[in-house]
Amino acid sequence: MLSKKRLAQQPPHSALDLPMMLKTFEQLDYPVKEYHILEFQRRLHKSKYPPLSQFDWSSFPVRFVEIMMANFVTTTSKVVLSQTSSDQMTTKLLIELHDGHQVESVIMRHETGRTTLCVSSQVGCKMGCTFCATGTMGIIGNLTAGEILEQVS
Repeated sequence: MLSKKRLAQQPPHSALDLPMMLKTFEQLDYPVKEYHILEFQRRLHKSKYPPLSQFDWSSFPVRFVEIMMANFVTTTSKVVLSQTSSDQMTTKLLIELHDGHQVESVIMRHETGRTTLCVSSQVGCKMGCTFCATGTMGIIGNLTAGEILEQVS
C-alpha cells in the first residue's frame, strides 16, 4: 500500500528539475555556472531527452558531469497506460511517479487543429468530486518541478 504522504525524493532526481539541480550543486559546494545549466537544459531538449549516459557532455566541466551522472536521470516517471477516445480527440495518460503514486495527464485535440495538454501538479485533489477517483483521494502531495515537466517531454 502506498503512503498517504509523499516522501522526499532521493537521488536520482529528474534532470528537468532545475530547483533540485541548483540545490544539489549548492549542497556539494560546487559553484556551477548558470551557463552550464542553461546549456545542459537546451541540449537535453534539442536531443529529445536521451538517457544521460548517451548525452553529449562535450564542453561541460568534468565535475559538472560527475555530479549530474551521480544525482540525476532524464526521467523519473513513466507512462503505464495510454487510452485514446474512440473519436481520437483525447488521450489519457496514467503516469507512475518515482514513489509508485500515479497521476494523469490528458492530451486534447481540438477541431481547430489546436492541441492542449492538461498536466498534474499534485497527487490527489481536495475537490472531493465523487465521479473522479483522484478527487476522492484528498491531497497526498505536490509534484516536483521535474515531475511536472516530464509530463510535457
